[in-house]
Amino acid sequence: MRAELIEPALHALGFALTPSLPAIEAGPGDFTLALAEDDRPLACLMSYAWDRNLDGREDEQQPRDDETGQRNPGAFVVNLLEQPGAPAWAIVTNGKIWRLYAARAHSRATNYYEIDLEEAIASRDPDLAFRYFWLFFRARAFVADPRRDGRSFLDELFQESAQFAHELGERLKERVFEQIFPHFAEGFIRSIRAHEGAHADLGPARLDTVFRGTLTFLYRLLFLLYAESRDLLPLRSARDYQAVSLTSLKTEIARKAGTILDEVPTTLKQSYSDQETRLYDQLRTLFTVVDRGDPVRNVPLYNGGLFLSAPDAADHSPEAESARFLAQYTIPDQFLALGLDRMARDIDPKRGDLVFIDYKSLGVRQFGSIYEGLLEFKLQIATTRMAVVRGKKTEEVVPYAEAQASKRSILKRGRGRSAPDWVLEPGAVYLENDKRERKATGSYYTPDYIVQYIVRQTVEPVLAAKCEALRPRIRQAQQRFRDTVQRKRVVEKVAPNEPALLNEIAGPLLNDLFSLRVCDPAMGSGHFLVEAVDYITDYLVRFMESFPFLSHFFAGMRRSILAGMEQQGVIIDPARLSDVNLLKRHVLKRCVYGVDKNPMAVELAKVSLWLDCFTLGAPLSFLDHHLKCGNSLIGVRVLEVHEAVTYGQLSLFGGSQFAGVMLATDLMRQVGELEDVTAEQLRQSRAEFRAATEALAPYKRILDVYTSRWFGNQPTKAMAKSGLLPTIDFLRDEQARAWLDDPAHGLARLPADRRTLAEIALRAAAEQQFFHWELEFPEVFFSRDAQEETAIPGLKADGGFDVVVGNPPYDEISEYAWGRDIVESGYLNEQPENQVALGGRLNLFRFFIVRAIELLRSHGQHSFIVPLPLLSDQFSSALRKELLSKYQFHEIHCFPQKDDIDNRVFREAKLSTCLYVIEKTPQKDSFEVFFYPGRSFKEGDSFIVSQRIIAEIDPEGWAIPMVSGRALLLIKKLSNEAIYSTFADCGDIFPGEVMLNLQFSDYISDEPTETLLLRGAHIGRYEFNHEPKQGTPKYLHRKTYLHDSRSDSKAYHHRFQRIGFQRGAAVDNWRRLIGTMLPKDVFLTDTVGYILVKEPFSIWFVLSLFQSQLFEWRFGLFSATNHVNAYEVRSLPLRRIHFTTPSAERAARVRELIALYAAGADEELLAAVERYLPRDGEGNFVAFAPPPPAPPPPGGR
Repeated sequence: MRAELIEPALHALGFALTPSLPAIEAGPGDFTLALAEDDRPLACLMSYAWDRNLDGREDEQQPRDDETGQRNPGAFVVNLLEQPGAPAWAIVTNGKIWRLYAARAHSRATNYYEIDLEEAIASRDPDLAFRYFWLFFRARAFVADPRRDGRSFLDELFQESAQFAHELGERLKERVFEQIFPHFAEGFIRSIRAHEGAHADLGPARLDTVFRGTLTFLYRLLFLLYAESRDLLPLRSARDYQAVSLTSLKTEIARKAGTILDEVPTTLKQSYSDQETRLYDQLRTLFTVVDRGDPVRNVPLYNGGLFLSAPDAADHSPEAESARFLAQYTIPDQFLALGLDRMARDIDPKRGDLVFIDYKSLGVRQFGSIYEGLLEFKLQIATTRMAVVRGKKTEEVVPYAEAQASKRSILKRGRGRSAPDWVLEPGAVYLENDKRERKATGSYYTPDYIVQYIVRQTVEPVLAAKCEALRPRIRQAQQRFRDTVQRKRVVEKVAPNEPALLNEIAGPLLNDLFSLRVCDPAMGSGHFLVEAVDYITDYLVRFMESFPFLSHFFAGMRRSILAGMEQQGVIIDPARLSDVNLLKRHVLKRCVYGVDKNPMAVELAKVSLWLDCFTLGAPLSFLDHHLKCGNSLIGVRVLEVHEAVTYGQLSLFGGSQFAGVMLATDLMRQVGELEDVTAEQLRQSRAEFRAATEALAPYKRILDVYTSRWFGNQPTKAMAKSGLLPTIDFLRDEQARAWLDDPAHGLARLPADRRTLAEIALRAAAEQQFFHWELEFPEVFFSRDAQEETAIPGLKADGGFDVVVGNPPYDEISEYAWGRDIVESGYLNEQPENQVALGGRLNLFRFFIVRAIELLRSHGQHSFIVPLPLLSDQFSSALRKELLSKYQFHEIHCFPQKDDIDNRVFREAKLSTCLYVIEKTPQKDSFEVFFYPGRSFKEGDSFIVSQRIIAEIDPEGWAIPMVSGRALLLIKKLSNEAIYSTFADCGDIFPGEVMLNLQFSDYISDEPTETLLLRGAHIGRYEFNHEPKQGTPKYLHRKTYLHDSRSDSKAYHHRFQRIGFQRGAAVDNWRRLIGTMLPKDVFLTDTVGYILVKEPFSIWFVLSLFQSQLFEWRFGLFSATNHVNAYEVRSLPLRRIHFTTPSAERAARVRELIALYAAGADEELLAAVERYLPRDGEGNFVAFAPPPPAPPPPGGR
């Protein structure tokens, strides 16, 4: 077949064939492809027997391909493209199917371009189908073209496809927010009012229910659009399914709406009723079909919770509550048609009309970016006429009257001068966050390239070590497996059950292989977890390819799925149950963990992972055991509570009382090991998870009560002083045991004060979403086989995750930022491990870093992308010292760019960032710090540094600079304590004396008759700006201010000459240190910093140093904030000056030098400098040497 079909076809396509492969042993049918006239390799080709399975090995008993039957073609090509020197493209074919793989494609094992030549020739338009084949597989498509900036046709297509998908995703994101979600939500609100009357309760709690229900409805539509576009549902093969499909529904709506965008709303309102619900009823039927399966429509049971149609009465999970909402209420046809059409169609850029969106052109990660931004918003109903105006950061919704009164510019709806004001009439539905902002600003969806880098750098070393440690044991198991199979066939004359044999011989090894645990403690839409699943899958595909007998692991799964399909009366193509798909599904169930405070984020993460790992015929994997809702930062350790509660012989965690946790650990482990490839296994996963949850519940309540000491059950000061804590006293009380086991019945038996404490504890646990990591994921932290002796039976001394990755929240923790009291502050401030995260302006990302390290096992890998100030600002110094001194940094990457929206990491946020990779092992090696001018890992510079060097160059803050290797040498020179002190020696540094806040408001005026207050805008470099362009003048009630201030306070620093400098200076400003001389008798706001120069230093000398290029350079290396802070100025290096020359002599020399300079006597001037500043034999200035010690006093000591 190769000689008759494949090789002639390749020659016709313009290729020359060489029978070899780069860096890997070639088999029959393996070739390197090049142009006939040029031997540079363009691609690799792996060809196989006609219609041979390209996603698995051949059946040993009935092989179609004797030569490479034990090769998995899909795994082989993934492995090949990883080899050094491999071309960027590879073709895999069995004559019938032709696949094109790209080295830079994401998740190469499942992402490739495929053409079925047999189907193409048999299609209605074979010429068109063949043109696509020729266009993609011709030799010239692989050749770099100068007209395309050195890219090939395929390179350009790859890049433009990614750009198209990104732009489409951005448009969809805007539409979901502006139109799709509001249409659906308004439809549900109409339904509520139809059921309950015009005055139905639509308060904040009810609107939150509508929001969650609408979001779940959107998730379902998203899943169906994606699944139908990828033929994961029988759209083309089952006529009965087609009749109820989402495709048929969107096609009907599009037909009635027409293709002119501006006409669609009016047309659909005329075509569909705002009362009838026929469209919604059809969708309900479809949801039920997907949930429960339907043999008539050839749909297997998928379940998984997303399409839950009949939730159990005792089920109060978010998905069950949303399912009840979607079952009780409907969306009238008009609103559903309007929303679904905007979701299903987009404008064709060439023709300008509406066409259907091909959802398979969008990646799973783009779905996350589209919907994750919704999660921080709330549903609102306009009670009065509202206007959309431009706020400080983004659009805001305010009452129309308020906008007019304050003369705020109302945005336009549409383009052109005639576009109407953007107004929301009473009753309109819209979205906004707690700050009245109408667009996402705090949800920073991490770019793919950052996610991929973080996952690769953390997962690969752990996975590689695990695989290499297992390799010899797997090799032995493979030999034993082969011997056993051979014996059964030859000696015992029976057909061996290979999957069962594999489990018997290599089951424990497979468990070890899949025991990798990757966690994202702030998972959002699951972006990092999707990438982790893909990366682990690709890696294991390559590893398992070396051990053919492991393919029987997937054969067992495949057999179970097909048996289940037979029982359900559903027909599927077995070829679509590839080893890679089954492997990815298993990795999903076993290897990834995630937590998020937002229950709808948890559901979105599930949807993302389900779509990424969808396996035809198998139910949606049970994920509740690994993806959980809770506050990652608020929870306690079992050992902490044990030590606090235990006294004498009493222990709530000892002996037989601990059996519940060990039972739950075993059950959770079993849940993870179940493959969920059949409906029965899915039911078993649910049942065992429920049993594990119930077994853990009493122990969680113990930890909840303990944690409530910071949330409502705080001790009085007298109690705390005496060491009496009500929560500890409660947990020591025998009466509490019945309540801990069964709160519903045990509560009434408690005394009144105990009952109140218990109720507060349960309420606090629910409101604050306590998350006790060891009990949420007991299989990670407990083991029945734990070898270590610990106070808690089964608690592993080194329990934890192998990898912790993510993009944590960057929220400042303050009442202003959060718009409420910070009830969490007591807990966060008192946790011993959190002490290094405290100080200055608190930020959540610092606490997440602490928690991430805590969750790692020894030698685990951790990486976050966080704000750049982690590396240098004062508030992060304690955390920075902790990380540098106790753990091993492997690399740091810095992205200071924040102003160029197209060249910063987060397009939505004006933010400088960095990412780091840490191993939880004592620091011993140096590491590399990279910094880049833009958003990508390109055109950067780097230097190698260690904890010791960082401590030397910045003893106070341990700041990590962004410099080249040569610059680092200069910094080290400037840090030599024998030669340099700090700028603090020559002056005291302060912020301006008058703060522009409420505290000083009585002293501040707008009246020009008062004393002018100098602002940062007044300060130039060596100059004073009398009429600054920025800001509004402010004035000081001078007499009142001085009268109310102490004479030794900053208020009286106006009596001195000072050096003033701008305190606000962006990281990428043209200059950071901008200062000038200030005369006496001026007053400064806190936007100006100032230096009070100490004797005997000259103020002009200090100013010239402060404005020097050296100081500017040195300051910029260590400053990662947009302010010039006093501590940063104090730490600048100052050459030690001992003032050994008498002052009169110094003054005379200065006069001489000035005169020479004025006379233009340059040579004499330089000679005088050399004379007055002599050097020693090593070239050091003698003037800077320390003075000799004073002679002893007469008469000895």
